[in-house]
Amino acid sequence: MTQAYPYAVAFTGNSGFEPVTIKVKSSPNPPATKINKLTSRSKGLAVKWAKKSKKTSGYQIQYSTNSKFKKAKMITVKGKKKSSKAIKKLKGGKKYYVRVRTYRSFNATKFYSKWSKAKSKKTKK
Repeated sequence: MTQAYPYAVAFTGNSGFEPVTIKVKSSPNPPATKINKLTSRSKGLAVKWAKKSKKTSGYQIQYSTNSKFKKAKMITVKGKKKSSKAIKKLKGGKKYYVRVRTYRSFNATKFYSKWSKAKSKKTKK
């Protein structure tokens, strides 16, 4: 969904000049973020990411025991002012992969950024 949408605007006047068309490319997708810190907890993880306030409605965190994120679980964090989240109820002593992306809600449609680079951490028992 990282496609830019072209817009065309035409200006006309009463002076007899030809209409001028200006094409503008704009993307509704929010800017991407990155994971600043991934901390191990007892049967869980704590994730901190870089806040993005422009064009952002919230964040999505995806985590999995598989590096290709097969059968991954997702957590949605509403609000652009939050920059951390604790993931609980995980298996102790197991390696988890985590990635984050931003989303923007606009007219009942959600637009997503690209996923951040995945980080991995082993949970405490």
